[in-house]
Amino acid sequence: MIETRDSQDPIRVILVDDHQAILEGMTTWINRQPDMQMIGSVSDANLAMKLIEKEAPQVAIVDLSLRDSDGIDLIKRILLRSPEINVLVCSMYPEIPYAQRALNSGAKGYISKDCSSEEIIEAIRTIADGKYHTSKAVSEWLLKAQFGRKKMGASPNRGTYEDLSDRELQVFEHIGKGLTTIEIASRLHLSSHTVETYRQRMKAKLGIKHNSELGFKATQWVLEKQKIDEI
Repeated sequence: MIETRDSQDPIRVILVDDHQAILEGMTTWINRQPDMQMIGSVSDANLAMKLIEKEAPQVAIVDLSLRDSDGIDLIKRILLRSPEINVLVCSMYPEIPYAQRALNSGAKGYISKDCSSEEIIEAIRTIADGKYHTSKAVSEWLLKAQFGRKKMGASPNRGTYEDLSDRELQVFEHIGKGLTTIEIASRLHLSSHTVETYRQRMKAKLGIKHNSELGFKATQWVLEKQKIDEI
């Protein structure tokens, strides 16, 4: 059964984003709402966890691109520590497939930073009531993925990046940044053998035979992410 909030209480919100303009703009929008209260904004994951422990917000708005942490990992940390918090992802990353990863990690909503302030406010109110908020495009895609029984954009022999697990995608990103197996293992607190196992799984899922092709595709993917981050 979904628990709903007392409509007389303001929605207590925190924001985790490392872009100062976003922090300032969204704080202004939220504080203008009579039924909302911005109780803190931070730019990294560790500060976010401390703020959550101190302030007990109802809604945490999280960016997927943080300097010190992967946003998906942060969602999992937040919900492991405080499962009652409603997480809303607000990101420049394309909704498909990142919305699916965020929702699978426990987030209640996913919106683009390109959306209007009105949609952000609507999304906060929706997930504060324990409901889900996604764009129409994401909702339709998720239904097709669930009931159409086919992967969007995949061929019979090649998967897509959507097929990679969260941990595999982390390893994939580090490969794209030029890190060696030993360096990746150190960064992610894994054994070198485990990293190599992830490499083999990724090649199988993506229909790739050689490590060189995996490295090339990973580098391309990282460069595309960097273009998005620079917007």
